[in-house]
Amino acid sequence: LDDVETRNHALKMLKDSEEKYRRIVESANEGIWTMDGKFRTDYVNPVMSDMLGYTAEEVLGKPVTDFMFPEDLKDHREKMANRQKGIGGKYERRFRRKDGSELWSIVSATALYDKEKGFMGSFAMFTDITERRRTETELLRQTELLQSIMNNIPIMIAFFSPDGSFRWVNQCWEKTLGWSAAEAQERDLMKEFYPDPDYCRYVLNYIQSSQGVWGDFKTRRRDGKILDTSWIKVLLSDGSNIGIGIDRTAEKQTEKSLHESEERFRIAFENANTGITLVNTEGKYLKVNRKYSEILGYTPEELQNMTVHETSFPEDADVSAGFIRKAVAGETDSGIFEKRHIHKKGHVVWTEISSTVFRDSQGNPLYFISHALDITDRKKMEEERLKLEARIRQAQKMEAIGTLSGGIAHDFNNILTPIIGYAEMLMMSDFSQHKDANEKLQRILQASVRAKELVRRILTFSRGAESKYQPMKIQPVIQESLALLRSSVPKSVEFIQHIDPECEAVMGDPVQIQQIIMNLCVNACHAMEKKGGKLAILLERILIGHEDSLKKLTLNPGRHLRLTVSDTGHGISPAHIEKIFDPYFTTKPAGKGTGLGLSVVQGIVKGLGGEITVYSEVGKGTAFHIYLPVIEKECIKLTSPQKDIPKGNESILLADDEVQIVPMLKMMLEKFGYSVTGFTDSVEALAAFQENPEAFDLVITDMNMPGMTGDVLAREIKALRPDIPIILCTGFSEQINGYSTAELGIQAFMMKPLGMVELAETVRRVLDR
Repeated sequence: LDDVETRNHALKMLKDSEEKYRRIVESANEGIWTMDGKFRTDYVNPVMSDMLGYTAEEVLGKPVTDFMFPEDLKDHREKMANRQKGIGGKYERRFRRKDGSELWSIVSATALYDKEKGFMGSFAMFTDITERRRTETELLRQTELLQSIMNNIPIMIAFFSPDGSFRWVNQCWEKTLGWSAAEAQERDLMKEFYPDPDYCRYVLNYIQSSQGVWGDFKTRRRDGKILDTSWIKVLLSDGSNIGIGIDRTAEKQTEKSLHESEERFRIAFENANTGITLVNTEGKYLKVNRKYSEILGYTPEELQNMTVHETSFPEDADVSAGFIRKAVAGETDSGIFEKRHIHKKGHVVWTEISSTVFRDSQGNPLYFISHALDITDRKKMEEERLKLEARIRQAQKMEAIGTLSGGIAHDFNNILTPIIGYAEMLMMSDFSQHKDANEKLQRILQASVRAKELVRRILTFSRGAESKYQPMKIQPVIQESLALLRSSVPKSVEFIQHIDPECEAVMGDPVQIQQIIMNLCVNACHAMEKKGGKLAILLERILIGHEDSLKKLTLNPGRHLRLTVSDTGHGISPAHIEKIFDPYFTTKPAGKGTGLGLSVVQGIVKGLGGEITVYSEVGKGTAFHIYLPVIEKECIKLTSPQKDIPKGNESILLADDEVQIVPMLKMMLEKFGYSVTGFTDSVEALAAFQENPEAFDLVITDMNMPGMTGDVLAREIKALRPDIPIILCTGFSEQINGYSTAELGIQAFMMKPLGMVELAETVRRVLDR
C-alpha cells in the first residue's frame, strides 16, 4: 500500500508539475517551439502559433522549413547540424507567416537528448523583433539616402568636434580639398588648410564662436592651390558641429572677370568715338556716353532726364518712335537709319543710328542700345556735291546751248552778210532824188546791225564770254525787254512802267542789262501766276550824298540810276530773304528753277559797279532796287558808211561755200577796184591757186566749208606760197579761238556779217603790210 501511495503521489506530483509547466509555457510572452529528432514540430505555444499566423494544429507535425524563405534554408541547415552536435545558440531568423509576410525573431535554441545522450530534438524560444527590424531597415534606408545625398550634393559637408577634428566628410569635401575621409579623421588638417598660425587661430575661433553665420576663408588645397571658400557652422545637440562649405573660387574669378569686363565696357562706352545710348521702350534716355553728349551739346545728366523725341528734329521725331513701335510689336530687332537732332544751341545735327533691341526671356523688349555717328559734315558734303552736280549739269546745258547757239550764229551771220553788204553798197549810190528809198535802206541797215548785235548777245550769254562794257542808255533795253515779256505773261498780270527819258547813260552791256530785267520780271510774274497782280518797272535819277541814308550801300557818292522792279505777289519770307542771292538757292519745285537767276543778277550788278537791294512783305509783294552809276560819255551811235573807203587794184582769191555771199563780196571788192576770182568750193579754189600761185595777191576764205575747211585751205596755200597774205572769215568765233596767227599762217580774222567799211579797211591793211 505504501508503494502504491508513494507511486500515486509521485504521479500526482508529476501531473501537477506538468500542468504547472504547461501553464507557464502557454502563458509565456515568448514563442516556444519544440521539434523532434527529425526537426518536425511536436509543440508550439499559442504565442508562437499567433506569431506564425497559424493554429497549433496546422503547425504540429510539419518540418520547421515549411515556414522559412528559400534563401534562408542554407543557414538553417548549418545551424541544425550544429544543434545535432549539441551546439545551441542565439541568432536572428526570418520566417514566413501564413499571409506571406515576414516574421523576424530572435531565436534561443537548445538541443534535447535522451538518457543515452542521443539527439532527440530541439527546444527554442522566439522573440518577435519584426517591428524593430522594420524600423532598423527604414532607419538604415534613410541613413543611406542621407549619406548618398550628402555625398552627391555639390557642396562640402563635414562633421567635426569643437576642437576642429573631423569625424566625417562627404565626397565633395574630399574632391574639393584633395584629402580623403580617412585622412581627415586621422590628421590635424586645420594646419594644412591654414598654415599661417594666426589665420588658423582665426578660423578655429570662428568655429567655436559663430553659429549660423557664413564666413569667407582662403583655404589651401592639398596641391597648394588657394581656394576662396565660404563656410557656415551648425551646432548639434551633442556638442559636435556640421560645417557646410562652398568653393567660390570660380565664382570669385567670374565676379572678378565680370568686374573687369564691366570696367572695360565702361571705359569703351565712355571713350568710344561714336555716340552710344541706352533707351527704354518709352524713348527715355537711360544712359548716354560722353561722345553722344558732345554731339547734342547736353550733359549726360541733362539727357537722362529727356527722351529721344525731345532731342529730335520735329520732322524726324517719328523715325525713332517708329522703330520703337515696330520693335515692341516684334516686327524688328535692329535697324539703321538717319535722322536729324536739335543741338542744345539750336542748330541741326545729322546722325546715322544703328539700334538693337534687347529682350527678356519671354521676348519682351527691355531697352535699346544705339550707336550714333555724327554725319553732319558728310551731309554738308553731299549737299555740296549735289550743288556741284547741279552746276555741272547747268554747265553742260549751257555748253549744249552754246554749241547750238554757235551753229545758229554761223548760219545767221551768213544770212546777214549779203543783206548788210548789199544795203551798204546801195547806200553808196546817189539816192538824193529818192529820199524815201534812202530812209528804207537806212532802216534795213539798222535792223541788220541790231540782228548782228543780237547774235553777239546770244553767244555772249551761252558761252559766258567776257562782256565789253560801253556807254549805253537803259531805256531802249527796258522797252525791248517788256515787248518780249508781254507776249508770254498771263493777262492777269498788269504792266506799269515809269521810265524817265532823261536818265543818263551808264557803262554796261545791253545783253547783261536785258538779262537783269528779264530775270527780275520773270520772277515777279511767277510770284503772281496764281492770283495775278501788278508788275511795275521804274527808272529814275537819284543823287547819293555822303550823309545819304543809302550810304550803307557800297556806292560812291554821286549821280546814279535806280531801276526798280516790283510786284504784288506772295512775297518772300524772312527765313528765305537772306538766302535769295545764294547760288542754287530756290523755293521753286524741282524742275521749275535752278536757283542761279538772282545770283547771276547780283554778279552782273556788282560787275557794273552797282548795288542791288530787296524789300518784301509776305502776302503783299516784293521790290528789287538796282543802283547803277551814271557816266558823262556819250553813247555810241550808228553812223552811215564813210565815202572815203580805201581802194586798190590787186588780185584776190575768194572762197566761201555760201552762194549768196561770194557774188556779193566779189561785187563789193570790185567796187573798191580789186580783181576778184570767187569760188563756192574750197577744193576748186585750191586747184585754181595751184595752177597759178603768182596770179593772186591776197586770199580771203571762209572757215567752215565742206570738203576742206578754211584753216586747211590756208595751210595748203601757205605750203605753195608762204608769202601770200590770207584773211580768214567765220560766222562763229569759237571755231578759231584755239588757233594762233602763227599756227594758221594768216594775217587777219574777220567775223561775219562783214561790213563794207570793215572789209575794205582790213583788205587794205593786210595788203599794205
